[in-house]
Amino acid sequence: MIHNVDYVKGLMRKRFEGTISPMESALLRAAHRMYDEGEWLRMTAQALEEMDHATEGGLPKGTPLDLPAIRREVDRKRRGAARSKAWARVAVAAMLLAVLGWGIKKYWEDHLGPLRVYGDCTPAVDGTIPGTGFEGTVAYGDAPPVAIGTAVWGHIGTVGNLSIDRDTSGVVVISKGREAAPSGAGMLPVIRVSTGKGEQLGVRLPDGTRVRLNEGAVLSYSPGGGESAAPAVGVSGVAFVQVPRQENSGQVGIGTGNSWIYTGKADFVVATAEERTGITLLDGGLRAVSRREKKERSLQVPGDRVSIENGRALDGTPTDIVVTMHSDRVADALQWARAIKEYRDVPLDDFIRENAGRFHIRFKDLNCLPKGKHISAALCYRASVDDFLAVIEKHGVLVYEENGQYTLCDPKTGKRWSRSTAIAHVADGDGCTQCGRFH
Repeated sequence: MIHNVDYVKGLMRKRFEGTISPMESALLRAAHRMYDEGEWLRMTAQALEEMDHATEGGLPKGTPLDLPAIRREVDRKRRGAARSKAWARVAVAAMLLAVLGWGIKKYWEDHLGPLRVYGDCTPAVDGTIPGTGFEGTVAYGDAPPVAIGTAVWGHIGTVGNLSIDRDTSGVVVISKGREAAPSGAGMLPVIRVSTGKGEQLGVRLPDGTRVRLNEGAVLSYSPGGGESAAPAVGVSGVAFVQVPRQENSGQVGIGTGNSWIYTGKADFVVATAEERTGITLLDGGLRAVSRREKKERSLQVPGDRVSIENGRALDGTPTDIVVTMHSDRVADALQWARAIKEYRDVPLDDFIRENAGRFHIRFKDLNCLPKGKHISAALCYRASVDDFLAVIEKHGVLVYEENGQYTLCDPKTGKRWSRSTAIAHVADGDGCTQCGRFH
């Protein structure tokens, strides 16, 4: 009943006429509580106008309300309500613009804009790690292994008529000397160039082939000699290989754990273990042949990829599983060689697992890592442990060191905490101005 506007206005008219009953008066009071002040005044004015029009000579004498005054009050309320709605719309629009601006800024920072670089380094012209920062180990024959550090330059050793040197660009160069290998010298020892954790090293072979080894990779070069007709090259781990055009349309063969790669000219990245080889072509062309079943695949377009894996058929017979594919993201294959590695909107736990070994530190657990936490940052190849930890803490996660181990759990409580509690520990939300870490 009182939800009906016409019914409520009828009660108002009865009250003005003095004919309203106690029950109707109670209903009118209840209706007054249901409507806002502006609406109630508007209904009151309408009720009085209807009485004015329906009654000869105007409103009854003694009517307790002034109709013109009520009309002025209604107009004032309406103008006020209009202004309030306008300001409310402006406030909502400003809030939406602020949220939209934050979203655009966040998307720009995570996907398009420049990232903050942690660590101090100067990349090479092509953006890769400069050769002066290369490190690794060279071993051959019975000679003790030679550690190739940033301070090792010049002549390293001699194998038959081959000289092993490190040039001014930081690359290990294996070149033929002026003198031929002595006759009857027999098989020359294999030259092994390897890298450890966090190391990379570039090698140039006598035919001009360049090999850039990622961490944990090995290049083996057998010079031949004796009954061996030609040198042999083998790679394990991850490496970037550049084979220049060979004389007389010849081809270079490079062995992996389960396949051979043949090319007359190509740039490619190979990632190989004992039972699996993955190859991504960057330029030129090549053939990949599996060792066991001699399955062959050709890569001719940059971005072509092949995977060769040792497996077994349904009847248990050993077989080679060969799969080819293509990707337009060619540059991703050499991300590991970049002086500055970018992480855009990457899960924080993946970032920690990928880099903890590089810095030779161990996290006790990742159970206290807030769920869904992502990071966007760039890490230099010369970054320190402090730089690595600064990336984590810059994204609102505190790192604790306890008994030589790192943990994301507060040692005092061992409980999970969120970004809000992390900020409560820190006065400066941006961390230290020098290292970026929270102290």
